[in-house]
Amino acid sequence: MKSYPEGVMPLDRIESRENNIVKQSRKLKIKKYRQQNNRFVIEGIRSVEEAIESKAHVEYCLCSEALDNDRIKTLKETAFKKDIKFYTTKSGLVEELCGTETPQGIVAIVEKPNVDLKWLIDSKDFLIIADRLQDPGNLGTIIRTADAAGAEGVVLSQGTVDPYSPKVLRSTMGSIFHVPVISVPDIYDVIDTMKAKGFTIYVSSLEGNSAYYQESYAGKTVIVIGNEAKGADSEMIMKADRLIKIPMPGMAESLNAAVAGGILMFEVVRKRIQMHGKL
Repeated sequence: MKSYPEGVMPLDRIESRENNIVKQSRKLKIKKYRQQNNRFVIEGIRSVEEAIESKAHVEYCLCSEALDNDRIKTLKETAFKKDIKFYTTKSGLVEELCGTETPQGIVAIVEKPNVDLKWLIDSKDFLIIADRLQDPGNLGTIIRTADAAGAEGVVLSQGTVDPYSPKVLRSTMGSIFHVPVISVPDIYDVIDTMKAKGFTIYVSSLEGNSAYYQESYAGKTVIVIGNEAKGADSEMIMKADRLIKIPMPGMAESLNAAVAGGILMFEVVRKRIQMHGKL
């Protein structure tokens, strides 16, 4: 007879791809179903661990019968303690829900967090705006970098790639569960509100009149990362309090958006360490 961790009952098993749980989970690979159901799918052991250990509302996990190791056993125990349903599936079923070429065989269905924009603006002092970013890898890396740099929220303008798409989620490496992320319909209206609350809006542009390292970033700070191909548009430049640039003595005309964002975010970290002796 199969043994289970102490206190863990035998897990529900799913055999067919026509099972309703599998069918509903499969639909979440499509953006419109993620929006309609306010749910998304994460895949991979590390991301599922991050989700379960965070404050995220994990509805259930699906795990291939072929995946069985100490980390999975620990995940099952943690899920049981948190009353999260954990289904074991026939080999091959979970892999259909994954977007990677060599899936690990585990996914979780997670409810999208409800981020209050007013709370974000009123209570935080270091925010990132991702403006019309199109590349999922760039957005995911920016969210992950924001997490590492201690930024307290990422605001997405209309036209930015869905932060809950599989490619973005994979690129965040679990940071989607650490940093509030919110999409807004009118980024310029949000910037006006931020400015009214005392934020300084820093926009990186080739037209910048000062190098990024010449700024102090002492007060409430917003770093704007513009579209990969076009950068900041004319209206965003008009809204900027400070137009900054990253000097590029080499031959390249521009930097990758995520790389530029990382440089700027960690300059904020460096300056604040200098000012306070610590973060």
